[in-house]
Amino acid sequence: MTWLKDSLDLIVFGVVVVGTFAVLLTGDAIGRHHRDEAIARATQTLELVDDALAEDRFEQMDEARVLAILAEIPSVVERQWSPAPIDKVLDSNLFYDAATLEDLRGGRELELRFPPPKDLSAQAEVGVIRLQWRRDDTGTVRVTGWAVYRQAPGEKEKRVASLPFERTQYDDRSVEAGVLYTYRVAALTDESILLKRNRNESRKSRSISVRGKRDFEILPIGWDDRTKTFRVRVKKYHGGTWYEKDFDAVKGAMIGLLDPGTGVDYRTGCLVVGVDVRTEEVEETRDEIQFDEMAKVLLKDGKPLTRRVTYRRPVRRILLHYKDPEGRLADLELRRPVED
Repeated sequence: MTWLKDSLDLIVFGVVVVGTFAVLLTGDAIGRHHRDEAIARATQTLELVDDALAEDRFEQMDEARVLAILAEIPSVVERQWSPAPIDKVLDSNLFYDAATLEDLRGGRELELRFPPPKDLSAQAEVGVIRLQWRRDDTGTVRVTGWAVYRQAPGEKEKRVASLPFERTQYDDRSVEAGVLYTYRVAALTDESILLKRNRNESRKSRSISVRGKRDFEILPIGWDDRTKTFRVRVKKYHGGTWYEKDFDAVKGAMIGLLDPGTGVDYRTGCLVVGVDVRTEEVEETRDEIQFDEMAKVLLKDGKPLTRRVTYRRPVRRILLHYKDPEGRLADLELRRPVED
C-alpha cells in the first residue's frame, strides 16, 4: 500500500466503505468453510483500515466505526459467501459489517493535507533580511503558526523564529553584510493526531537565498581616456540616511575614503585590481518606421507602421575589476560607442 505524501485522492465522499465481510453466528447455516474465509478476509480488511487510520493524513474520529447491519443482506454478499443459492433473505443470524470512515462535519474530506507555505520571498535591506510568504489554501489541516529556518555558510540549518498564524512576514536582523543566507519556512498545527506522532510541522517550503545587504553601493559613472581613469560613485548609509560621493578608482588602492568634513565614512573595503578595455560587437534591436515606394510613411490605425530590426554594432566595454571585503572578485562595467 502506497500513500502519497501530501494528497490522497482516494477519499472524496463523506462515507467510504473500505471493506465488507459476512459472519455467520451459527456457522452451519451457509457453511463453516465459507464463514472462515469471510472472517479471514474481514480480518485482513480491518488491519488495512487500522493502517489507514494510523497514517498522518487521516483523522481518527468518534464517527469512524464498524457498522453492524442486521436487516436485509445485499444479494452480492449473499452470492459471495453462500455455498448454494438462497431463496430468502437471511435474518439476524448473519451480520454484514462495513468498516467506514465518516465525516459528519459538512462533508469535509478525510484527508489530512498539510502542505508547506508558498510564495516565499526575501528582500535584503541594510541590517535586515525581510521574508514574506502565503498559506497554501489546498491544505485541510488548521495552521496555527510558522517556523522559520535559516542556514548560513558553514553552518547547519536551524530554526530562528516561531511565529503565530497571523504573521506571514519575518525580519531577520541577526545578519551580516555580504553573507549569503538560505531560508525555508514550515507550517505548524495543533491537530491532535499529528501532535501524537510529533508531526505537527509540515514539510519545509522551497528554499530561497539572499545576501545580506551592505551599507554601501558602488556605481560606475565615467571613464577618462586620456588619463585611463575609472570614476565611481560611492553611496554610503550613515545615520539612517544615504550619502554619496565620487572617487577615482586607482589600481592597488581601496575604493572610498573618510570624509572629515561631513563625518561620513565612504570606505568600502573594496580593493581595485585593474581596468580592462575591450572592443566588441554587440547585438541590439530597434524599431524602424516603414515607408512605401513613394517614400511616404506607412500608417496603421493612424500611427506610423514600424518593424523590429536586429543589428550589430561595435562598442567599448570598460571593466573595473575589484575584490569585495570578503575577497571575491567583482566587476563594474561602462559601455561607450566606438567613434569612427
